Amino acid sequence: MAGLIGSSLMLLEASGKGADIFLQRIPVPLEVPLSDWLLTFPSFGFILSLRPHNTPKVRERFSKFGLVCETIGKVTYTKRVFLVGDGGNKNGDKNLVWDFNEEAFTGVGP
Repeated sequence: MAGLIGSSLMLLEASGKGADIFLQRIPVPLEVPLSDWLLTFPSFGFILSLRPHNTPKVRERFSKFGLVCETIGKVTYTKRVFLVGDGGNKNGDKNLVWDFNEEAFTGVGP
């Protein structure tokens, strides 16, 4: 299964965009290592791409149903996807996960 990262890559490829995904912002269940969670396919999870001004409205609606809703990344126009850790510096450590300029992920894109 694709997990959070693979599912994000599919969404981004189809829209012709890239992203910075902030690892420290990803909600992870207790006692589950982040590395395992990134590869898990939680069929009850959602990945949404929202304009920043709409995020509070969506977060409030999810909250009414007891669902966690966090901003975990930022869409970019680079067609490159990075995982960003805190890395102890202001910008964090950026690691390239995929470059759609170099290779398709599923081949479904603009």
